[in-house]
Amino acid sequence: MEKIRASELRINNIVEADGIIQRVYRIWQNGAELVEQEDGDDDLDYHENDIHPIPLTKEWLLKFGFTKEVLGWKHWNLDLYLYLDNGCFESEQLPMFIYLKYVHQLQNLYFALTNEELCIK
Repeated sequence: MEKIRASELRINNIVEADGIIQRVYRIWQNGAELVEQEDGDDDLDYHENDIHPIPLTKEWLLKFGFTKEVLGWKHWNLDLYLYLDNGCFESEQLPMFIYLKYVHQLQNLYFALTNEELCIK
């Protein structure tokens, strides 16, 4: 199973640890403090070796407010297109392609472009 380096994480990234979908609450040098995505009551410290990325799927894109269009998956807030078959991200505003494989990568890119969190709708 893939692992995430603590340096890849941002607060509120959605990840998996102990078989549970969790949200990053705090980050430290070699790990993070996570809270369960659903209830968020208990927080636990995890070493980065125990934190795993969540594969980016159409179900996650729908949760984040993307819609399926002819060109790919589009987010309503920006002209962000994702081509899920090859994990490629493209924006009409940016002359580049970025390959995304995991939910936290999409969250980080969205934040970098908008200065806003990509939230579950």
